[in-house]
Amino acid sequence: MSSDIKALRRAIKQGRPELTLEVDGREVHLTNLNKLFWPKTGWSKGDLIDYYVSVSPYILPHLRGRPLVMVRYPDGISGESWFHKDVPGGAPKWVRTIRVRHEGAPAHDVDYVVCDNLATLVWLAQMATIEIHTWSATVDDVTKADLAVFDIDPQTGEFADAVAGAQMVCGLLEELRLPCWLKTTGKRGVHLVVPLKPEGAHAQVREFVHEAIRLLDRRSPGAISLSYSKPKRKGRIFIDYAQNSFGKTNVAPYSLRATPQATVSTPVRRRYLNRVNPKDYRLDNVARRLRQTGDLWQELREKATVAVSEAQERLSKLSA
Repeated sequence: MSSDIKALRRAIKQGRPELTLEVDGREVHLTNLNKLFWPKTGWSKGDLIDYYVSVSPYILPHLRGRPLVMVRYPDGISGESWFHKDVPGGAPKWVRTIRVRHEGAPAHDVDYVVCDNLATLVWLAQMATIEIHTWSATVDDVTKADLAVFDIDPQTGEFADAVAGAQMVCGLLEELRLPCWLKTTGKRGVHLVVPLKPEGAHAQVREFVHEAIRLLDRRSPGAISLSYSKPKRKGRIFIDYAQNSFGKTNVAPYSLRATPQATVSTPVRRRYLNRVNPKDYRLDNVARRLRQTGDLWQELREKATVAVSEAQERLSKLSA
């Protein structure tokens, strides 16, 4: 049974402080709907939940089957927040989880939430999850990465520098005959994603991204920083390859961000990248934009025709 999104949104917007929704045959109790979450804009927890319902047809395909991390703000963006990895106590029994073993000191298990349906998405929002961060792997095999992520962070703080870095990476990927999928992070950066066949370990994908960045650094000395020391990367474009490590997550497409403007991490086309302002994609307008343009990443998974081993081979030939 599929819930009527318009009916759900009407119920959420009634102005009641709490209510119980039936979502795809499951009950989700919503509380504190009038609590202020974004002081600058006046948007509430109810607006947070309404946003995720409104974009659910577009965000769910990018969440489905992936372990996720909840970034929770129970008192809005001005209050305390934390990354919540383990499924919270008291979660409904119908919320899907996957137990993942993390080696280390000490080794430990984490029961991650997996958001496969609208009911779980509404429950995540009820838990004050403003940001949703996902793995670059699915529950089919969490040890195999199916996305390579170039996390571009301009140390100048200027989005134009993130765009310049993204154009450099896209140019290299064109030489490697690899697809280039772009989105704003919702803050000052850009995420560039390469879909892959889920055949390589996270460490192998991380090394591929690292080697690609090294090649760009050799071609344009001084433009890119490989250092994790903030003083050493000052004024340069930092591309974080370590986000491809096992257990790391990246903000999901269409996830909100805890910014004063309630910005959204939004897919964009490369040919329009120079015109993009990340503050233009917000809680109050992204659903409307999606109804006009559709999901620009809808075909991303279909483009996963190359394994990371082949991508590495192409890169090695180009670097020789």
